[in-house]
Amino acid sequence: MTDWFSPEIAPFLSFLSLTGGVASLDYFARRGEHRGLVTAVYAGTALFGAALLAAGLVSLASGQRWYVVFPLSFAGAVILPACLWSLFDLKRVYSVAELRRSVAKDL
Repeated sequence: MTDWFSPEIAPFLSFLSLTGGVASLDYFARRGEHRGLVTAVYAGTALFGAALLAAGLVSLASGQRWYVVFPLSFAGAVILPACLWSLFDLKRVYSVAELRRSVAKDL
């Protein structure tokens, strides 16, 4: 069986650095801005994490070596729950921001 990628490439597939870019959108969520964009990016990143986890499971089932299975599975197992949790929390964050905006308008 041919490996999907070489052991020299495996360290570069950490994909976890992508979550830093998603976390920077928290600034807009706290201010109540760009609701559609922020929600779409979090949802897309959660789907990306699910795809990584699925690819890791497929690579495990197909008998790939550890340096193929581990980066895919680990990155998916970290990104998916983190983005899903944040995605569910975004509703509360935007509600609080909207409440703050309406209270400030009434003053």
